[in-house]
Amino acid sequence: MQEITCANCGAKLRLGSVYCASCGHEAQIVSDSSLLEDELLQELLKEENPSQKSKGKESSKSSGASPKSPKKRSHKSLILTLSCLFALLALCGILIPVLIKNRNYNSFDYQIQSGEEHFEEGRYAEALENYKRAKELGKPSLLSLYQMAEIYQKSNDPESAISQLHEIISEYPEETKAYEQLIALYAQMEDYESILKLKESVTDKSLLELFAEYTVEMPEFDTSPGTYDDWLSIGLTGKEDCEILYTTDGSDPITQGQVYEKAFLMKEQGTLEIKAVCRNQYDIYSDVLEGTFIVKYQKPKMPVASPSSGNFQSPAVIELTGSEESRMYYTWDGSVPTVDSQEYTGPISVPEGNNILSVILIDKHGMVSDILKCNYRYHPY
Repeated sequence: MQEITCANCGAKLRLGSVYCASCGHEAQIVSDSSLLEDELLQELLKEENPSQKSKGKESSKSSGASPKSPKKRSHKSLILTLSCLFALLALCGILIPVLIKNRNYNSFDYQIQSGEEHFEEGRYAEALENYKRAKELGKPSLLSLYQMAEIYQKSNDPESAISQLHEIISEYPEETKAYEQLIALYAQMEDYESILKLKESVTDKSLLELFAEYTVEMPEFDTSPGTYDDWLSIGLTGKEDCEILYTTDGSDPITQGQVYEKAFLMKEQGTLEIKAVCRNQYDIYSDVLEGTFIVKYQKPKMPVASPSSGNFQSPAVIELTGSEESRMYYTWDGSVPTVDSQEYTGPISVPEGNNILSVILIDKHGMVSDILKCNYRYHPY
């Protein structure tokens, strides 16, 4: 088998090598052509052997031909043969490297192997070219795809590295390492929107954990939205490492919100439309929390009188009851009671005669009940 050596330094080359491992020059085949030339020359020069010459002379004498003519033809034949030989060797010296290079260029395995070797040697540009060609010839290995992404990062080409990592994910959807590297690249570029967009395509719970640092949960109300008939306190809670922004007029809390500090207190009737978000240290916002709170006070129930009416011949007293934190006012002349009327503070005596007791209740919100009217007749003996 013919030995292959480097044309630059003479070192022995491994079969299929594109570059010399010793000097780094492009590999070229150096054939041991001198041996072939010597063998051919010896065969051709046999014609000049003295014994062959003498035989030639005797043959020429016996035939009567001119002795000079065969000699001239022999020299011309020798020169022509040698010329053809040298031309063939020169052609082989050109064609063989070209054929080997062409074969390697179209070999998937060769491109992958060369790419890995070049990567280990730190020859990243050459490794990248090998891997690109391998992708044209077939499906590259996972290792080669990761190495391409690393080369792009080393070359300060994060966009190409991101594209390469997305390619890995498309081929290997559960490849955790690719997600980790993508998230790190996006974070380095402060492109948190892309991190959240990437998260939207993930359903696997273990992969979703990779996004925990960049996931912001909505704040929560400590009181459920709805309609209330009493004073209302509304608080917001969120994660400790998040800031809460809110609005109370229905506007966007991300652009118009103010920082939440204390609970909202609704002491008057009305409507409060609260929108709130949480914001983390990366300025990533949660989804918007929305809630409508309505305070609509109800008219308090009428007070109750005991007894509610009656005819009396001896002194009698009336007791009034109503809701807590409320006041009751009454009159005995049938007029409508107001806050300027007599306030009920305890049992009241029924005056003599035919009397109409009128009572109202005013609760803590200032809401006034319907009027309670009771008829009492007191005629002593």
